[in-house]
Amino acid sequence: MRQYERGLYVRRAPAPRPVVLPAQQRVLVPLEWGETALVSAGEPVRLGQRVADGAGEMVPLHAGVSGEVAAILPHNCAGGRRCPTLVLENDGRNRPDPSIRPRALLDSLPDEQLLGFLYEAGIRLPDGKPLAAAVAAEEGRPLAVSAMDPEPGACAGEAALLYDGEALFSGIWLLARLLKAERVSFVVGSGQREAIRAAKRWTGDRMELCVAGGPSPAGHPKRLSALLGGALVLTAPAVAASAHACYEGIPVIRETVCVCREGGQALFDVPLGL
Repeated sequence: MRQYERGLYVRRAPAPRPVVLPAQQRVLVPLEWGETALVSAGEPVRLGQRVADGAGEMVPLHAGVSGEVAAILPHNCAGGRRCPTLVLENDGRNRPDPSIRPRALLDSLPDEQLLGFLYEAGIRLPDGKPLAAAVAAEEGRPLAVSAMDPEPGACAGEAALLYDGEALFSGIWLLARLLKAERVSFVVGSGQREAIRAAKRWTGDRMELCVAGGPSPAGHPKRLSALLGGALVLTAPAVAASAHACYEGIPVIRETVCVCREGGQALFDVPLGL
């Protein structure tokens, strides 16, 4: 186990288990990156169905509910911009799209097909870049997966380790294979005591456990990459999502939102959309 710098990465309590919130009656899916809608008003949709296509730096979008496309209307998006938005009427039945199914013999598939699964799942990194594009462009680079969140007080990375560890570490070895990475590291903050204990149960001779400290933004991927000799740093939630996408066929239809408050942090598992 390697230790980097003095000081604590501020986390005084273990990340809470995310509270699963139900979807609202109407779910808005903004096409804020310029995606192209694949559905029209009045069409039925299934949970996990691909409803918008991306290209280049964009990724596909999927329905977080089943029901019907009520409308496609302009709506205020991030930064105050107005963009086309899919309005999905939730039928409350969560009927899954036929594409969501476990994939047998995944390890025998070619790398190009696995990268296709990652792209089709719509997994993004915090900077907005598609995870599949980052992995495809960095072959041969060391891999580091971080349970430290770039934002102070956030704890989604630690929650992925504590409550979705099997998918997380399955995703690590999947991505290490695609990168052809000779060195694999798992990073936690020096103040994340419960995360350190959990990580020790998963890491071993093939994966190095690294503990980083210092003030915010101690967990920023660029800072961690410099500390780890230029490794490609991926976040724990994105890596866990990679395993769910490739092994189970589940695209990005939910996300974990962290709310910081005076009494501590709260995590919510919410359907994708507004």
